[in-house]
Amino acid sequence: MQSEIEDAVKTVFSTSMEEYEARKNAMSVLEAANWHCTPETFKQYYTAGLTLTPDEVKSRIEREPVFFYYEAAWDKIRREVETVQPDADSVVLWHVYNMGYIIKTAETCFAIDLHHRRSEELIDKLDFLLVTHNHDDHYTTRLLTSFRAAGKPLVSNFFPAPGYQAIDTVLEFGPVKIHLHRTDHNPTLQNFVMTYEIELTLKSGKFIIFHSGDSHRPEQFRMKNPAVDVYIVHPRVGLKVPEAQKIIHPKLTLISHLHELHHPYNKWRWPYSVGLDEIAAGKANGFHCAMTLWGEMIRLPLKQK
Repeated sequence: MQSEIEDAVKTVFSTSMEEYEARKNAMSVLEAANWHCTPETFKQYYTAGLTLTPDEVKSRIEREPVFFYYEAAWDKIRREVETVQPDADSVVLWHVYNMGYIIKTAETCFAIDLHHRRSEELIDKLDFLLVTHNHDDHYTTRLLTSFRAAGKPLVSNFFPAPGYQAIDTVLEFGPVKIHLHRTDHNPTLQNFVMTYEIELTLKSGKFIIFHSGDSHRPEQFRMKNPAVDVYIVHPRVGLKVPEAQKIIHPKLTLISHLHELHHPYNKWRWPYSVGLDEIAAGKANGFHCAMTLWGEMIRLPLKQK
């Protein structure tokens, strides 16, 4: 399994997010490894954080090959965040894990729902951090505590820090303007999720990213812009992506929250096939969708083919 995982990761890292045929076999290998890992095993691993020695990490990987991908994706992201410099008219996104993304322009670098065993390693590279809601597959307490201790802006609707927000509002961090709006996670967890409509300032004008977290009712979205450039969505929390797209009008929809290791593989841990189904549905409805994998780097705007 180890050699298969290594080959699969090489394939993913050498292809782009829309080369599904080229990634087909690799994705099957990664999915089999993902399904092998229990939520309990994953929690023990990521909560150990930076206390794990290299030998301990190697031992865990030998027992759970999916951790090889998890670590390799982070190594790639960390290296690229430190070295890739977008020009004044572009945005670079990295898909870290689950709904977690790092976003970088020529003027800023920040993260949304950042969750990783080693996420504190990039605190000095991030200008601010956004968290959509209080479920531990969207953050780590260790990261939030460290971010607060570093005195950097941290925005959430639950963590006691200077950026705590319990109401709809607008925030600005240098060239970034963010519209915050509360939505329901489900009928029980009302006003539980904070969505972020992010306006980035590029040389050519505004670039809009909308992250809806685990929102399940798109009719609650209160968009400030008539269209967005990128929509980051969880497709299996009750929300119907085509309905959301008709409200948001995205140029690109990134299907996320797949292979989430906190959940049992046969309940709420969604397979890659979910992403492929949403891509097909989006195409049928005239929307451009893509499925990002861990470690994915996306340069935007996409070049026209």
